[in-house]
Amino acid sequence: MELLELSLKQAEEVYNLHMKRDFSDKLRPWNSCLSLWEKGLYMCLGLFEDGGLRAYGFFVKIGGFPYVLLDYLAACEEFRGRGYGSRFMSMAGSYFSGMEGIMLECEAPSSAENEEEYFLRRRRIDFYMRCKAVLTRACCHMFGIDYSILLYPVKLEKPEEAPVFSIMDEFYHTMYPPKAYREKVSLWVDLSDKGLLEALDIRNRIPRVISLVGGGGKTTVMYELAKELESIGKKVIVTTSTHIRKPTDYRTMTAERAEELEKIPWDHGILVTGREAEDGKLKGMAEEELEKLSAYCDVLLIEADGAKCLPLKVPMIHEPVIIPATEMVIACAGLDCVGRPFKEYCFRHEKACGLLEKGPEDMITEEDVAEILCSPEGSRKAVEGREYRIILNKADDEERKRMAERIIGHCRKEYTGITAVTAFEQGKMALALKSGPWKGDQDE
Repeated sequence: MELLELSLKQAEEVYNLHMKRDFSDKLRPWNSCLSLWEKGLYMCLGLFEDGGLRAYGFFVKIGGFPYVLLDYLAACEEFRGRGYGSRFMSMAGSYFSGMEGIMLECEAPSSAENEEEYFLRRRRIDFYMRCKAVLTRACCHMFGIDYSILLYPVKLEKPEEAPVFSIMDEFYHTMYPPKAYREKVSLWVDLSDKGLLEALDIRNRIPRVISLVGGGGKTTVMYELAKELESIGKKVIVTTSTHIRKPTDYRTMTAERAEELEKIPWDHGILVTGREAEDGKLKGMAEEELEKLSAYCDVLLIEADGAKCLPLKVPMIHEPVIIPATEMVIACAGLDCVGRPFKEYCFRHEKACGLLEKGPEDMITEEDVAEILCSPEGSRKAVEGREYRIILNKADDEERKRMAERIIGHCRKEYTGITAVTAFEQGKMALALKSGPWKGDQDE
């Protein structure tokens, strides 16, 4: 038994004789395969026994890149159930012995339309896992189909530490034109059990001062970050440069000046502070005092923008209030604004309508949300050279998750950084998806 690399002519024969039958409507057009082949990005391996083809696989291979992507794998119809697929995978590992690993895409069981389809998809994943592939946290929604991403390690010793998002972004960036990639392919990592620090990719390098701007869920996000930071031993101050309600769950101290914090014994955990305001709220200290607060904690979290509890916002000329010490700005938007009128769901809707050339009665679109999040007149105002993250909140169901994917796609021409997609249930994080950073490209 031997595994051989096929010529283009042989590969085309396999495509016509086997793949059209084996994959039918889920098959990449031959012209697409040919285009990749002619660019040196596509290849076919055949498993032969006694001179006859038993199984085949098509791969995407990028010169100098330490991973390959298995695009299609099948045992020939008359030889199925005899272990040829498993032997193909084992021999492919030897064939690509100089690589770190082989990436695999399997249709996700979670989006199956019926029980039969669910078990078929589950069996495919189980097959690869029996072959020693690892089911990663990464998922992909590509041309209308959900995929789970697996990794078959070759040289890689710790597959759980592989940068799967970046690996798949490299493949898809290479395989598809920029516009098609942004509009038809979305990629994310499910970090719901890890938390927001992981989803924002800041657990291992935490900024000293983080300012939150925009609409939809800033306060909830701020306290979630505070809790996660406390859980890893950080001393955290939560404050505002505008107004926030006094929390009932955290230690709170009203103060006019930062130095007043020296009066209280506090060496760990979360402290919420600000000046006394009306209606049970705190208001921000003077800017120079906000700057000084960072000396009293490991991490300073500032709600730097007000939105009157609306999911979307475009700032006025004096907003947001971002102090010079800010190292990272996190912009929030609530997905519940899409399909709703600007005048009811966007704070400062007059500014938003001016920016987007829309009317107050017009419905907010996914493209509008993306433009506000990416614009220096919108959520990126005053960000300048600081790190920037986006959080799309209220992804409470599959429809909202799809909405978030499309918004991220619209953002990607201007913003290739990290976006977290979140949902909270009764104040607790229920979903945290990380998307990005993207390699990025301009349309051809």
